[in-house]
This record gives sequence, C-alpha cells and structure tokens, in this order.
Amino acid sequence: MEGLDKTDPALIEMLRYMDHRRVEEYAYGRCTVFALALHNLYRYQIELLWGQPKNLGSATMPAIHSGLQHAFCIRKDGSLVDARGSVDREQIITEYGEGQEPRWQRVSKAELLSLANQGNASRPDNGELFILRCYILQNQDVYKMGTRSIEPLRDVRDQFDVQSISTRINDHNQKIILAQSEAIRAAVTGEPFER
Repeated sequence: MEGLDKTDPALIEMLRYMDHRRVEEYAYGRCTVFALALHNLYRYQIELLWGQPKNLGSATMPAIHSGLQHAFCIRKDGSLVDARGSVDREQIITEYGEGQEPRWQRVSKAELLSLANQGNASRPDNGELFILRCYILQNQDVYKMGTRSIEPLRDVRDQFDVQSISTRINDHNQKIILAQSEAIRAAVTGEPFER
C-alpha cells in the first residue's frame, strides 16, 4: 500500500473493521459501491444483475420487487468478483436472483454513478472509496488474484468477537471527537492544544 502509513492506528482499525464487519454489508447491500472501488483500482468491468419476479408484473402492472439485484466486477481473465471474492453467475443468481428473470448488464463507471444519483444504487459515502481501496489492496489475493474468498461473518464469528471490535472502533471514534473538541476549544480560547 504505497503512500499509506501502515502503522496508523486509525487505518489499522478501519481495515480490521472492514475485514470482519462490513464485508457482508458490501456483499448484500452496498455492492455497487464495492464494484465501483474494484473498477477504480483494477479497471475491472462492472456488471449488474437486474431481475423481475417470474410470472409477476406486466406492462400495466409492474412487479413490486423488480430492479437491481447485485453488482459485481469481471476480472481481466473473465472471472467474476464481488466483496466476498471469486463468484460465478450461478452463485449470484442463487443468492440474489432466486425466482427472478435475470438480466445482465455491463455498465460504465459513469452509468453506475448515474444510477446512484437517481437513487437506484448505493452512493459512496465521503472517504468510503479510499477505505475500500486500502482494504482491497490489503487483500489482493482475494480481489486481484482470486486465490481465496471471504465468507462474510460466517467463519470470522468463531475467530473474532465482533462486538469487541465494534466497541474498540466506537472508543477510537470517541477519542477522535474528544481531540477535535479540545482543538476547537484551544482555538477559541487561544490556549495551546496538547494532544
């Protein structure tokens, strides 16, 4: 991770948080943001799975649950990848499009961002793509080479206390807020700020 301070406690904690807590969020909710991060880093093609329930809906009565089901990327070798690592179309349909009439669509970065701006896909939060870039670079064997996959919150629950990690992140965030408050107080009162 060139240019990044690998010893920065905030970065280490955020990467730990990504590794053990949020992979599931990017596999089952913010998949468009993760696909965008993969595209930005490796220039992978972005593909979307659209679906509409079989035998439901018509031209006059659209189906309730139709729409974007999942976003993922296509590696340069043609294999598929999402937040969990290597996946295949059958697995994607089973997990995201069961009972759907699947429609696959390759989109550009601009088209994906347009969908997000229209409210049809998740939009990246401030700084989120940078954190994802760091996380993906830390796990290149998963996202670039495809030599391992991540099972979100399934196998890590046995190895890590997710609540403990969440508590440590909250404690760290409270320390940051306290330091910011002290810096503001020092700026207003003219007193020196000691960290």
